Amino acid sequence: MKCELCDAEGVVHTTEIHEDGDCLTGHLCIDHAREAGYPFPTADEMHASVISKKRLLAEFLRKNRRMPSPNELTGMGGYIEPPRQDTEQDIDAYIAYFETLADFVNQHARLPKDGEIQDPF
Repeated sequence: MKCELCDAEGVVHTTEIHEDGDCLTGHLCIDHAREAGYPFPTADEMHASVISKKRLLAEFLRKNRRMPSPNELTGMGGYIEPPRQDTEQDIDAYIAYFETLADFVNQHARLPKDGEIQDPF
């Protein structure tokens, strides 16, 4: 669905149901949703959050030489499936991936598309 105020992709979809039973639907892009008061972080805030979380995870792996438990990972602001193995080689691959991902987001201000960086998962 397109934003009702411009041609951008709609990301906020609302439905108002009135007492008489009439329904009014709305579709807004991120910019127009922000203008309407919906709390969307800016692109810079989202990218900073991704970079911070990936570097925090890489530091955890470096220090503990294991993947975090689901509770530990939730405390770092994320969740991923547990690794298939916990070998030293796996941990090193995860560290390299999270650092590469953080560097990519920092450099390009977006998440990588499929195939842009090697994913060990």
